Amino acid sequence: MAYTDFINWNLIKDAYLVDVHNQKFICLVIDDTAMHLIKKRKAMKLSKQMGFQEINLSLGQIKIDEMKFMSFILSMSNASSTEKQLLIDSFKS
Repeated sequence: MAYTDFINWNLIKDAYLVDVHNQKFICLVIDDTAMHLIKKRKAMKLSKQMGFQEINLSLGQIKIDEMKFMSFILSMSNASSTEKQLLIDSFKS
């Protein structure tokens, strides 16, 4: 939520869904070797203390199947370049 920069797919090692007061978030677990790339902000430290990750996607403003979206993120993080386009096309339909 506090992170607004680009994250490369291959840096995502895991993702999990969190529901706080009926607000859903997808928390992204980033490769430890890439953590130095993330500009630390106070809000990120608070997120980590609350059991989130440094990078969290708030789903409150979009209508999406959160489990399908989380599965898409995990698939994209492990896919080859050619597989990524197929996954995007499949997800859009």
